[in-house]
Amino acid sequence: MSTDQHPAAWLRRAVAVLAVTAAAGGGGLCAALPAWAGADPVAEQSAPPVADPAAPGPPTTPDISPPVVTLLPDDRLAAVSPAAGGPTGSPTLVAPQADVLLTAPDAAVPGARVVVVVTVVGNGATPGGTVEVVATSGDEVRATTTALADGRASAAFESLPAGTWTVEASYLGEADAGGYPPARSAPHVLVVAAPAPQAVTLTAAPVTVTVGTPAHLLVFLSGWGDKPSVTVREGDSPLGSGTPTVSFPARVDLPVLSPGTHTLVVESAADERFLAATTTVVVTVVGEPPRSSPTPGSPLAASLTGPAASGTVTLVGGGVRGGETVAYFLYPGGVLLGTAVADADGGHRLSVPLPPGTAAGAYSVVAIGGSSGQWGEVAITVTAPPAVPRPAGREMSTVGAPARGAVGTASPATHLAASGADLRSIAALTAALVAGGGALLALGRRPVSASRRTDVRPGRHGGHEAGGR
Repeated sequence: MSTDQHPAAWLRRAVAVLAVTAAAGGGGLCAALPAWAGADPVAEQSAPPVADPAAPGPPTTPDISPPVVTLLPDDRLAAVSPAAGGPTGSPTLVAPQADVLLTAPDAAVPGARVVVVVTVVGNGATPGGTVEVVATSGDEVRATTTALADGRASAAFESLPAGTWTVEASYLGEADAGGYPPARSAPHVLVVAAPAPQAVTLTAAPVTVTVGTPAHLLVFLSGWGDKPSVTVREGDSPLGSGTPTVSFPARVDLPVLSPGTHTLVVESAADERFLAATTTVVVTVVGEPPRSSPTPGSPLAASLTGPAASGTVTLVGGGVRGGETVAYFLYPGGVLLGTAVADADGGHRLSVPLPPGTAAGAYSVVAIGGSSGQWGEVAITVTAPPAVPRPAGREMSTVGAPARGAVGTASPATHLAASGADLRSIAALTAALVAGGGALLALGRRPVSASRRTDVRPGRHGGHEAGGR
């Protein structure tokens, strides 16, 4: 098939011919088709003679011959010859034309990437060449140049600042003879402005962890796009922070909290995209951490000072993870004695009074690492305080009694030694009283004259003074 017989080439030529014919004021479609299209304009446009009753002589045939249209080789210029029987002269040429269409968004946010699509349409073959896209806002001008591909091109502007921008596309035309001339699109207005901040909602579920175990929160933040970071605090003390994504919540890792119930504040700060938001979440710390093995594997030693209800137990151990929190429990009962933080080598120590009301008997203390689950166990025996004998008589009731609070820190041997000292003091005081009895008796028999009698009256300065009557 030759080039002229190809359907696309034929259609392209036909379109051009129709445009030329319309511009020349010629006849219908059949009149515009050239000979290579298979039409015989003269034959199809012939008509029988029309009689004119008012005019003498034979009827005449009107001249309705179409103009002769010739396409130039580049398919873009058409030569229009005068119609048969019409005035003679040079052929009329139809110039090529191109229209530029620009497609761009009407609004964008600051910092966004703005893409502009340019389409160039001609009255002949598909235009080629380049286009220039210019965006103007006040004194600021952004420009980019790109080549056409099948009559289309796209251009992108990165991070346009806020403002009202006018976007235009200019087709630079074709340099060859008979090519499309330059053309320009209609201006397009693009408004770049920050959207109103979104109202957001924070959501965090309550959490329960065991003693000595660090907790973490999952914080959900509503809204679209990149999310702001969230912070968690207890009172004025910050505990942690995290940043949610478009699809996932923020994970906020918390430090080890003390046993009990904690009400924490979760909040996100306001920025140009989101309003500030706040909520609260409850974290409960209770119970023994899970053990890593059924039998103890960490060393633990204990020493006990004092009897039941007032004694102090000192626990020293190791074998846990460095830096983790160790929880100590008294069994039976699983009473929490306290917590301590292990050193870098996994050593730990706690000295704490026994819980109030602890009865004498056999107990064990378990120390468990809150993160590792490593644990140790030691047995202790709590003894009851011995009875302290007290002498009869009101005057001697306090002689040799231990000082207040001494029972809580003394051993049973200390109480026995104190009781022996009390008995020896009582015997010495009795012997002294017997040896001085005669002197006291003689002094009691000595008469006292009235002139030497004195009494003791309170002094003017808060003391006492002696005087006679």
